[in-house]
Amino acid sequence: MESKRIIISGATSGIGCEIAKLYITNGYKVGIMGRRIELLNKLKEKSPENVFVQQLDINSDDATTNFQFLIDSMGGLDIYFHVSGIGYQNVPLDYDKELRTAETNCKGFTRMITYAFNYFAQQGKGHIACITSIAGTKGLGAAPAYSPSKRFCNHYLECL
Repeated sequence: MESKRIIISGATSGIGCEIAKLYITNGYKVGIMGRRIELLNKLKEKSPENVFVQQLDINSDDATTNFQFLIDSMGGLDIYFHVSGIGYQNVPLDYDKELRTAETNCKGFTRMITYAFNYFAQQGKGHIACITSIAGTKGLGAAPAYSPSKRFCNHYLECL
């Protein structure tokens, strides 16, 4: 039986990295994406034959091209697990932090999710999983852009 293939965005640290380790341990072909290539390469050392690395920033215009390159490198895709996202405690309301949060958690999210959705629709099968946040259910005053960006993710997924 052929190994299942999963790609995880945001696999350089935190939840994304831990999810990647679990899938590696369970024998999946695991594609890992993120901005920090050195952390991705370190994770690849755990199972060089089953881990595929692609440096990728979901905010970049070439993100879907790099995503497709990783899919092709793995011989296809069964599960896309979106963990990429950012958030800041931003009581002073720094404009740049608010815009980076919205760009990553809304625009970058939409770029990657719609690409995966269309890929699976064309393939006729596949699964999308996402880590969003309970913050999407109510406003967090200390992180003004974070809560609505996570609400966007939740509702977008509902709509799909």
